[in-house]
Amino acid sequence: RWQIGEIASRIGQLYYHYYLRTSDTNYLHEALIFYLAIRQRDYYSNFDSELILLKKLRYYARFLVVSIMVNKMDLVLELKSDLAGLIEQLSTSHNTQDVDEWKGILNEVTAFRSALCHLTVSRADTSGVILSHRLIAENMVLPDITLSPNPLRLQHALIVGTKIGQPKVTEMSLDMYRLGAILEKNPKCMSTLKNPIKQYLYKPSASELLCSLSEMGNVLQKQSVQLIYLSGNNTSYTD
Repeated sequence: RWQIGEIASRIGQLYYHYYLRTSDTNYLHEALIFYLAIRQRDYYSNFDSELILLKKLRYYARFLVVSIMVNKMDLVLELKSDLAGLIEQLSTSHNTQDVDEWKGILNEVTAFRSALCHLTVSRADTSGVILSHRLIAENMVLPDITLSPNPLRLQHALIVGTKIGQPKVTEMSLDMYRLGAILEKNPKCMSTLKNPIKQYLYKPSASELLCSLSEMGNVLQKQSVQLIYLSGNNTSYTD
């Protein structure tokens, strides 16, 4: 049965990569469907080797990332508990050097979820603001074509995170995650409005950053713009 689970997991990962390439959230939800089916049908239930246990751990890591991306934090909590149990099983049943690495992944997910759940936004009168994870039709302001017959369109977004000490998961810091989400529309809006293509870079070198800027600039279409987000730590200068 684990072979079926492995095939389904790879299909889910393929959908996730399609999402990263196209920014189409429908692919993200397709990945979630496959990962949910694997867990519900317990395809990885029977195994007797470290190799298959590691495959199950990798599946859970992918499942956690997709669950975070679709903002299902209750599911993330369940998966985190399952992952902790698998890591404990790995540490007690097998002599492996991977335990510390998996514990580090678990700690990252824990810190990331905690930071997201404690994020609140308030108005000037201190009343809370209910945030939508992604753009919804009711909150979107479309350009008035009578004022601008050829409005600019956001085609690309380069999201770069370099801030030290910020919670992160899979080379995506908290601010990168939040910005990427608010640039995406709810799947119900996707039929008429496409999401901008996003590229995430976490602590890139100068050459990597310049290369990405050049590639995105080369394919920029007329009446289109490119968003560049760059985060980092404050630097104090003294005479």
